[in-house]
Amino acid sequence: MSTARVVLGRCGLLLVIWAGLGVAGAHAARIVVYGASGAIGGVIVQEALNRGDTVIGVARNVSKMTITDPRFSAQVGDVTDLDSFKTLTQGADAAIISVTGNGRDNAPENSTQARAAQVAVSAFTGMAHSPQCYPDRQHGNALQDA
Repeated sequence: MSTARVVLGRCGLLLVIWAGLGVAGAHAARIVVYGASGAIGGVIVQEALNRGDTVIGVARNVSKMTITDPRFSAQVGDVTDLDSFKTLTQGADAAIISVTGNGRDNAPENSTQARAAQVAVSAFTGMAHSPQCYPDRQHGNALQDA
């Protein structure tokens, strides 16, 4: 079963979506990391590479990403654009969204985090082996994987 974990913190949204067939961890995964040029996204990219995974780092400005590992590729993308999201996550075992940003009028529902979550849900709705999310009652502000 595919899983998803959403954690909302003070620094923004960290959304991890395992979109594969439930075999993540049994092999080197192909992971897409949105916000890869940021401090937290960069740590996520490096950890995935250290574990032997192939990583596609997505950012608005790829010149900020200086990773030279042959298993890493940098792509320009927009986590709030459905077509871009679908294109870049096609065939990925996981998508990790590590972004933050104020939206129009500073309204939470217009933030980059909220719009990114909406795009991810739209992209995976109806897809075979799409992620399943269940409330994590122990942590209050998170969704526990299935």
